[in-house]
Amino acid sequence: MEKAADGILVLTPETNTRLRAMAARAGEPAEDFAAALLAEALADYEDVLMGIERGLAAAAAGEEMDFEAFVAQRQAKRQQRTATAA
Repeated sequence: MEKAADGILVLTPETNTRLRAMAARAGEPAEDFAAALLAEALADYEDVLMGIERGLAAAAAGEEMDFEAFVAQRQAKRQQRTATAA
């Protein structure tokens, strides 16, 4: 992948094509769609890393969370982030 100036991402032709097709289906300009998609992906990634750290600490302390509670917690966070973005 080639280097780009600050604020510019250089995508492979395949990724660029996929991104533009997704943006067209969503009825949004590709640049706006890409910015929103990247922001959401970064937030999800950070949430996952923080969750792993919390989970490891909780496991080391002997704490547990059942799967249903975990899923409910993730859904609530996603809904909150979606409401905030709207």
